[in-house]
Amino acid sequence: MDPEASHWAIRSAPLCLSCKRPTTERIARRGNHLGHDGRPYFRCEPCNRFSCFGDMRGIHLNNPVCYCEGYLFSRRQIAGWDSQQKVRGAIHYVCAVGKCDFFEYCTDNDGHILRYTNLSEDPRSMGF
Repeated sequence: MDPEASHWAIRSAPLCLSCKRPTTERIARRGNHLGHDGRPYFRCEPCNRFSCFGDMRGIHLNNPVCYCEGYLFSRRQIAGWDSQQKVRGAIHYVCAVGKCDFFEYCTDNDGHILRYTNLSEDPRSMGF
């Protein structure tokens, strides 16, 4: 599975989960500290809300499935430091195509949330 390839299930811009309007495809700008340079993603312009990435990065066969019909594999990703996540740098799973509100933290055997803290290492080398 090529992580840089377009996501096979996204044939048109997904609808925003908040306002149900079509999202707009964007390209991440250079200098993103989580390695998203040039990465396609979808954003709702009216809500100014991120929907999903448009590629296969972070999608692995051992990821949990989301709530979507057809049981799509979720996407493993890292919460940004400027995000509104409760735990910055938390590794978590979300719906890979932005169609449902699936969210689950990635935890260790003791139930502790795993976090990405090594900013000097490229997250792409770790499957993100």
